[in-house]
Order: sequence, then C-alpha cells, then structure tokens
Amino acid sequence: LPRPLRASLAGSIGSERHLSLSLTKTSLSCGHSARLNLNLQPGAGELGVKLKYKPVKGLSMKLIPSLSHQGWGVQAICTKGTSDGLTKLHWGLQVRARSLALRLTLCRCGLRFVLPLELWPEAAGPIPISELGLALLLWAAPPLIVRLLHGAFLALRALSPKAKASVASGSPVQDLAAEAAEAAEQRALIANEAARRRREEEACNGLVILSARYGCFSDNGSASPDSLDVTNPLMAKVKNSQLHISAAPKSSLLGFCRRSQPNEAAREPQLAI
Repeated sequence: LPRPLRASLAGSIGSERHLSLSLTKTSLSCGHSARLNLNLQPGAGELGVKLKYKPVKGLSMKLIPSLSHQGWGVQAICTKGTSDGLTKLHWGLQVRARSLALRLTLCRCGLRFVLPLELWPEAAGPIPISELGLALLLWAAPPLIVRLLHGAFLALRALSPKAKASVASGSPVQDLAAEAAEAAEQRALIANEAARRRREEEACNGLVILSARYGCFSDNGSASPDSLDVTNPLMAKVKNSQLHISAAPKSSLLGFCRRSQPNEAAREPQLAI
C-alpha cells in the first residue's frame, strides 16, 4: 500500500468470533485524515467512518458517522490545543436516533477531566428539532468563547504597563535564560508521555529515539556543552512509527529554545538524532 494509506485486518475463531477491517488515509502535508472501520461478529456488526480536518496547528475537527444493529449515530468532536502543547480541550456532540449528549474533556499533562451532559435521554423518544438545534449551539459555542477569551487576554497583556516595562527593560541574556527555564519545565512535563510512546513503539518494533540533541556542533561532530537533550520531546511526537515535526523553527518546538543571541557570531544550532 502507499505510505499515506494503511490497512489492518484482524479476526478470531472459536466462542468469540469476529472480523475487523480498517483502512486509513492520511495527508503527508497536513493533519487531514480519513478512516473506515468495519467490525463483524455473530448477531452484530458496525460500520464507521472517521473524518479529521485540521485547518491550523492546534485546532482540529472530527466527524464520525456510524451504522450498527442498534441504529445510526454521529459524533462531532472539536479539539483545541494550547500553544505549549500541554493542554487540550475536546468538546464532543453525540447524536443518535433517540439520544443526545455533550461531552467536555480537558487534558493537561497526562491528567484527564471529563464532564458529560445528557441533553436528551433515550427513554424520552425521538429527538425534537428544537433540542437538536440547541445541542448544536452548545457544541459550537465553547470553542468560540475560548478563542475570544484568549484573544482578549493577549490584548490586555500587551496593553499592560507592567508588560511594556518588562519588555523594555529585559536584556537578550535574560530572555535566553527565561526561555531555557521554560523549555526545561516543558521537557519535565512531557517525560511521561514520551515514556508511554517509547513503550508502545518498543512493543511493535517501531521507531524509538535513543538520543537527540539540539545545539551547536564542532567540526568533528561533538555537541557543545550547552546543547539540549531533546530525546523526550521528539519521542513524544512519534506516532505510528513516524516522527511528525512541524516546519516551524526548531527553537519554537515544545521543549526547545534558542541557544545563542541573534547578534552573536556562532554556529547555527542543529538537531542531531
């Protein structure tokens, strides 16, 4: 199969017979993907499609229609991540012929908080159009509100006299030290996620990053003493035995930072894996 297209087939015989087929098509240039799942077993079965649209970094939308012996169902999930990559907000809407539910999930550094909200119980019968319209409004409102609040916070911080004074008085050396401290905190926070991805890849003989450093290197290939150990930040980005790194400058990645002042005559920092 072509590299962006993956397929899997699984089944079992005996008392618990089942057959599963999965086809996944991904885009190499962006985060768009499509997946088809077919699960068959005696007396039951399910056919589902999962479409993912990622217009910008940190924002994605998923549409998941399905059909089974219990009836049809549709899920719509909006995911918004913060700029540091440590926090994600999932806001989902699940619609079935006789039930309607919202689900808010907040993920922060491996911790997960879930808030389910049942808008229409299955015992109440078919869903009225008015209830469906209210659910769509409630599903679309939180991401917009979060975006507006974030924009307002950034605008107020930019207008703050204290922020302006700190920007004016800050030196390049202080800025580099602050970036290095923030990057070190990020690397500590994603250590557990990197360890989990490493165990998954070792179990399937996949891609395991043994060592990675970011900084300046001499002519013989040795790293400078102030280079960063970025093994965990890169391992946390491995998924399905593939390392996904954005085209942004390396110093802006999670766990990375600048290694020299912009006007300093030094070698260009490099990433060595």
